[in-house]
Parts: sequence; structure tokens; C-alpha cells
Amino acid sequence: MSRTFAVLDLKCKDISGVAARWARNGAYFLEGFTMSRSRGIHRGVITDIASATDSISHILGKLKKKTGKKIQDVYVSASSNSLKIVQSRGTVLLSKYGREIFQSDIEKCVRIGSILKLPHGRAPLHKMVKDFSVDGENGIKNPAGLEGVKLGVDMNVLVVDSSVIRNLTKSIALAGFSASGVIFSGIAYAKRALAEAATDKGVMLLNMCKDLTEAMIYHKRNLLDCKVFRLGSEDIISANGSLDHASANRLILVLRSMAGWDKVREIVITGDAAQNEGILEPMQTLSSHPVRFGFCLVRPYEELPAERAAHIGSLGMLDYLYETKKGRRMEGNLFKQTFSKTLSFLDKYF
Repeated sequence: MSRTFAVLDLKCKDISGVAARWARNGAYFLEGFTMSRSRGIHRGVITDIASATDSISHILGKLKKKTGKKIQDVYVSASSNSLKIVQSRGTVLLSKYGREIFQSDIEKCVRIGSILKLPHGRAPLHKMVKDFSVDGENGIKNPAGLEGVKLGVDMNVLVVDSSVIRNLTKSIALAGFSASGVIFSGIAYAKRALAEAATDKGVMLLNMCKDLTEAMIYHKRNLLDCKVFRLGSEDIISANGSLDHASANRLILVLRSMAGWDKVREIVITGDAAQNEGILEPMQTLSSHPVRFGFCLVRPYEELPAERAAHIGSLGMLDYLYETKKGRRMEGNLFKQTFSKTLSFLDKYF
């Protein structure tokens, strides 16, 4: 039986913690949920490592007590206004005669497309495939099984200041756990709050926490642009619950400057701001787009707690991990692989 691990969404005012374990078929089983006050983290980054370590240790202790399971591996969310998208491309020559494209070719092409020369102090956080091309034909989502001479890939790579990742993993280590991975919280929220139909037609997700906002534009299931900026729900919504129009206008100006704004058909709000109904109508007026709150989607056979909206980020992290794990499975066929190697031998020596 696989061991229990935890995912922690640290960024908003409360930490969401979810314990889970992997099933043999690659799916995950939910073991338990808990919440705890977030301390030592401001605007998505560690500002007080001692307090952040205590927060992480406290919530993992609560999860262990609630589930009765030993937890060692921890995945954690990250966010920073240093995060940006860098475009990259990779190409693989399959055969000068042309042949069928195998999973191993796709993986090799993606590895090449993932190689970036980044400035000192910057690190890749996520590498996302936009689409593939075969012999110059673009817009291919899954080239496996197609015939071609040359395979290409266009990618978006999310990069961030390496100190963000180092400080998060250090806090987990100081708490006595193993940092298994760091996931951009905006992607996690999108995984659980947006249906595929929404990301296909064009949608903006605004994940608004108290001191930080993440904005992501999806179209045709691709992430077109992403921005993280230091303007949160406490800046947009005043103490009496009304909208601060000056801050809201600043927010809209930033959103309109993003690549892909013309593709947006609706805006979905998650995070701390999703607890205030007064934000919907003014935001709709200012943006000239339909605006709604993002609900926590429920997967088949899931049993979620009543406060599941508070766990959107953590559940989205699990969805991201599941998709990544599923994508790594080899789907190769021994005969096809042998035939591919034979063609490569002929190309090389004949």
C-alpha cells in the first residue's frame, strides 16, 4: 500500500491541508482535510521562516492526528510576483524517410523544448506544452501515431525567483518533512475551479487572496498569460464590504494589458474575495465581462467536506499531480519501439 502524503495550499489567510495516497491505478484516495491559520507568509513568499515552519508543522500535525497516518512527503503551493511565462520550442528529427511518432519521441521533444537559458537566480517551476507540429503542420494536440519526418513542440515555461522555491522547501525540511514538489497555486486553483469547456472558450481566473492576486487567461485549453501582482482582496474591498473603485480600476488596467485579454469571455473569481458578493456587479461593470465565483468542482466518487471551497487550491494540486503522474506512464509497444530503432539504424548508416 502506498504511503500517505500531504498537499498544502499556503497562500491565502488560512492554510488548506489535504492528506491523500496513490491507488494502484494511479488515482488518489482522499484521507483527510484540515485548515490552519497561515503565519510567516506574505504575498505568496516566506517572510519569517520560523513562523512559516511552525505553521507547516502545526497543520501537518493536525492532519496526522485526524487521519492516524504517518506523513512524510509534502507538496506545497507557491506564488510570487516574480513569476512569468517564457516561451520555448523544441524539434526532433524522426527519420529522413518519415515514420510513426511514438510516445518516446514526444517525451524527447518535450525535454528538448524544456531546455532554457535562464538568468542567474531564476528557476523553472512548470513546463507546459501548448501544441505540437509535424512537418510544419501546427496546432496538433496529440501527435502519437501520426507519420512524419520532423516533430516540433511549442511550450510555455513558468519561471520564478529560485529563492521562492528554496525558502519553501527549507521551511518544510525544518518542520521535519520531505519537500516532494512545489506547484504554482494559480494553476492548482484553475484545475479545480474551471471546467474544460471554460478553458476552451476563453476564461480569466482571478485568484484573489488578501494581499495578492493571480490572474490567468486560458483559451483552447492553453495558458496564454499569467500575472501575479501585489493587489489583493483587502485592497479591492474596503472594511465595510464595498468596492474600492480606485484599486479596482488599477486591477482592470493590469488585466487588460495581459496577452489574450481579447479571448476572454468570462471572469471567474476564487480565493478570499469569493466570500464577498459585493464584488461581482462592480467588477462586471468595470471589465465589461460576465463575472462569477469559482466553485469547487467535485470529481466522481469524491466525498468532500462542507467547506470544500476552502480546499480548492489543495484539491487542484492533487489534480495537477494526478495528470502529471498519468502523463509519465509509458504507453510504448515493444514491436513499435524495435521497429523505430531499426529505422534509426538505417537512417544513420544507410
